[in-house]
Amino acid sequence: HKYAAQDSPGQSQVIAYLEELGYNVQAEAHIWYISIDAMVDGCTGVEFDGPTHYLWQSLRPTGKTLMKRRILEVLLRKLVVIPYYEWPSDHMARLDYLRSALGSG
Repeated sequence: HKYAAQDSPGQSQVIAYLEELGYNVQAEAHIWYISIDAMVDGCTGVEFDGPTHYLWQSLRPTGKTLMKRRILEVLLRKLVVIPYYEWPSDHMARLDYLRSALGSG
């Protein structure tokens, strides 16, 4: 798939790994008027939360991030949030992380 100009590197990586795992991935999906990084198999939302989703020098999500998560949790069957600080650097570890987060491994 083609990545949009606004995709973060982490977001693009997550989408590529989801596709490698064989999931049907829609990047930059919209639920009502809310953009979500990826929709997996039409029912699971995936959000990669980079550093700007957290308060300065903290691992506490911003109010905007928390509100978006709450809304998506109501609208979706399942929401998977991937914090940038948990995203592994190793290829196999990334695949395992996503399998575990999506409940398929």
